[in-house]
Amino acid sequence: GARPSYWSERWKRVFMGASGDDGTGEGHLLCFDPAVDRVTDLGPVERGRSLFPVAVVEAQDGSVYIGSFGECRLTRYFPGTGEFRPLGRMDDTDQYLYPLCGGDGTIACLVKMMHPHVILVDPATGSHRTVGPVVDTNAQQGHVNLVKGRDGLLYVESHEGVLQLRDGAASPVPSKPLPAVPASLPDGSTFRWLDASPYRPLYKTIELAHPSGTRRVLHLDYETGGCGIYLVRPGPDGKVYGSSALPLHFFCHDPATGRNTDYGGSSVAGGQTYSMEWLNGKLYSCVYTHGILSEYDPAKPYTFGESEHVPDGLPPLPRQ
Repeated sequence: GARPSYWSERWKRVFMGASGDDGTGEGHLLCFDPAVDRVTDLGPVERGRSLFPVAVVEAQDGSVYIGSFGECRLTRYFPGTGEFRPLGRMDDTDQYLYPLCGGDGTIACLVKMMHPHVILVDPATGSHRTVGPVVDTNAQQGHVNLVKGRDGLLYVESHEGVLQLRDGAASPVPSKPLPAVPASLPDGSTFRWLDASPYRPLYKTIELAHPSGTRRVLHLDYETGGCGIYLVRPGPDGKVYGSSALPLHFFCHDPATGRNTDYGGSSVAGGQTYSMEWLNGKLYSCVYTHGILSEYDPAKPYTFGESEHVPDGLPPLPRQ
């Protein structure tokens, strides 16, 4: 399935990262050309490696950088020639890599999840160095983020202050940069998803806001191929319970009646349930991300959202 995507004004195409669902595990880069209404598979991001892209961005020179889960690898793609150039692993222990490109040619990446930090990358060689603090997620102290300002430059925002990344150097600045201007349509309208919650990501309702102040809501009627089942467990009531992955849906199958019940989200995390176990008639589950523990009592109505703790950094929990 497709992961990150972005519209390239230079190349007039949408570039999309795709996970390796073809049996090889190799992540691929796809592009959609609206002029011919066709999606093209540009090839594996890095042949022979099991990974999937988590970020796809474009640099000032038109090349595309792909950050992948699986050894925290960075790859550079040249649309003009179709060449993929692996730049190697950017961290020895962490797995997730989110590149960002500055208007001055700076290439930096946010490394996650256990020890979040920012690295500056030499696009010619792949050599890199850490700038700013390194956070220990388990300690739950401090924060670090990589952003692009309205001036087109990259900044590191952290508990130690703000750094401006420019010409291969990191310099302290007194305050946060002005946020980048949101992307807009040719008539100046901005847009946002109204159903892009990390714990119920539907992406079927979009709002368009015109500079005049008028707003319009579009409801998309596309049907997806669905998401994969991550695990299933038998329950003491003779039913089968399970979880899908990315996004997480908690579901139940009753072999006696053939009925399937999709309960929707069962946690503020949007990944998948990694483990389930029953005790005294109740189901306990641990989920990715944030290692959240949940309890479900099938003898009572399903009431996700009433009392579950929301970890720092996630939006407020909906009430149902």
